[in-house]
Amino acid sequence: MTAPETSQITRTARTLHGDILALVRDLVHDDGGDGGDMEGVRYPFQVWWELQVALYALLRRRLLREPDGRELAQELFDTMSRDWDESLRRRGSGDTKTIRLMRRLGRGFYGRLAAYGDSDGAGNGDNNSDNDGDGLRESLFKNLVAAGLSESRAREMTDTLQTASLTLGNVSRDDLLNGCLAAVGQTGGQTEGQKHGQADGQTKAASP
Repeated sequence: MTAPETSQITRTARTLHGDILALVRDLVHDDGGDGGDMEGVRYPFQVWWELQVALYALLRRRLLREPDGRELAQELFDTMSRDWDESLRRRGSGDTKTIRLMRRLGRGFYGRLAAYGDSDGAGNGDNNSDNDGDGLRESLFKNLVAAGLSESRAREMTDTLQTASLTLGNVSRDDLLNGCLAAVGQTGGQTEGQKHGQADGQTKAASP
């Protein structure tokens, strides 16, 4: 049986997911070359997750300015959720524990969307007020400290994301919908879109 063809929106979501993972990796390794590995030897899963959700919130806000961006935002969330599930299982979580943790992550996700500037926390609004950036920065700072980061390191990360939020607002429609966040990837290493473009849309970056 021939496998069903992957849709363009799914390929784009996978590439954007790879971009998010690459940017998160860049953030956690930007501390003198000893940023911990993707399995969280130095940074636990919660830190990786907090950064992914913050970047998703920034990206989603930009996507909702496009008439066809809502569907892509949902597909990106679905892709991220599947990856979180797989990451937890790779860390030894069984079915029951993984289901419980995923439910907790789901509740935390919607709460963070609200705190990071989404008008209703459920993906039905587009709040672009001038205070959104400050709200995200301060909320993420508290969450990163609660996840185990020092205040100085958490502040460095949130300041970098604040800069990314300003850059993301100027990403072109074509780059955004083609899954190429080149402008946002100026924190260091190449994003998936920069390295692979639309070759096959498959995520190459490793997840936490």
